[in-house]
Amino acid sequence: MVKPRLTMLYYKAFLLLFSVQTLCKGIPKPTGPYHVGVTQHVLPHTTPHDVTAPNGTGASILLTFFYPSLHLPPSPRKYLTPQTAALFEPAANYPPGTLSNLTSSLHLSAPPLPSTPCTSTHPTLIFQPGGTGPPVEVYQILLPSLASHGYTIAALDHTYEQPFVQYPDGGPGIYGLPLDVQLNATFDQAIYDFRLSDTDAFLEFYPAWVRQLGLPFNTSHYGLLGHSIGGAAAVGVLAASRNEAGRYEGKTILGALNYDGGFFEGQASVVPGVADVGAPVLLMGSEAHYNTTLDPTWESFTAAQTGWWREVVVNGSMHLDYSDISFWKELTPDGKVMTPEVGGIGSARMEEIKSVYTRAFFDCLSFGTEPTVLHGPSEMFPEVNYIGSGNGTASV
Repeated sequence: MVKPRLTMLYYKAFLLLFSVQTLCKGIPKPTGPYHVGVTQHVLPHTTPHDVTAPNGTGASILLTFFYPSLHLPPSPRKYLTPQTAALFEPAANYPPGTLSNLTSSLHLSAPPLPSTPCTSTHPTLIFQPGGTGPPVEVYQILLPSLASHGYTIAALDHTYEQPFVQYPDGGPGIYGLPLDVQLNATFDQAIYDFRLSDTDAFLEFYPAWVRQLGLPFNTSHYGLLGHSIGGAAAVGVLAASRNEAGRYEGKTILGALNYDGGFFEGQASVVPGVADVGAPVLLMGSEAHYNTTLDPTWESFTAAQTGWWREVVVNGSMHLDYSDISFWKELTPDGKVMTPEVGGIGSARMEEIKSVYTRAFFDCLSFGTEPTVLHGPSEMFPEVNYIGSGNGTASV
């Protein structure tokens, strides 16, 4: 029989060993030929009737840019802010240090990849994270991977909606909604609505900012992508660009990718109004989307489309596998999943699928590259279930 004191010593030794193993462990590096720079900017933007702001009015959003660079980072940098790690470690039942000791290979304020001509031929991709979390910093595997293949990604955090955001250059750290916040349809709709407004504010700001700093980023062509409510907002902005003449004058929005996000009013026939986007849309879902009772909006949405669309579901995935949390489940010594809403698919495989399908979609929209994996079931990716498609008049 093991004595209680020895049991406690074994437990402490386990935690010490685990902390040492995770110390300075790096998250997966970007998969493309370029290094990746990162920089942030606070965009003043008034959001009236903001259901997440303490005084009911939002004042700014945090922009995080991931972009290709030729410059090797001088050293690894912390993956998460200490505050974000401190929020998520206990929520996921991880020992202290599991997340806070992780590092990334991003290069803060690295010189961007020079372009000839002066503007990148890759469109700027606008990303929005899940509603009320996780924030943008918990998507630092997929987004830098896209940047390492030539894309500039502008990722938008809505202050006070996300559990924590750290403003750059000595700015404040701002806590928002708790991780266990209880949501309802009215609250979700309000978040969706101000996500559309956030994107409008970004598109108005971005060209002048790029010119002012002399950056080689593309300000004429854009792609949209997002997770959960962020994915629904990506499709919503695309619909507005095609159905509201002059809304984004001088800007071409090529298409939208929705990672596992249910649709909102005006986007599917289960609620008033049916939006025929008339532009390319890729839906990538978790296994939850096999059950149309849980989310009937995708079925209604696809039925309303006359343009190009595809819907795929990744077997073994759940909702949070579309964020870095898919990787977090690999951090325990015994390999057990300690985080809810993640499935049994291996994190490396999930990241590969997300990256390959995302690049296939946007490479085709941008350069006419043949999107083989989007034509039907793929022998290379048997985990990806090809649910349905339409080619319409807005073809890829």
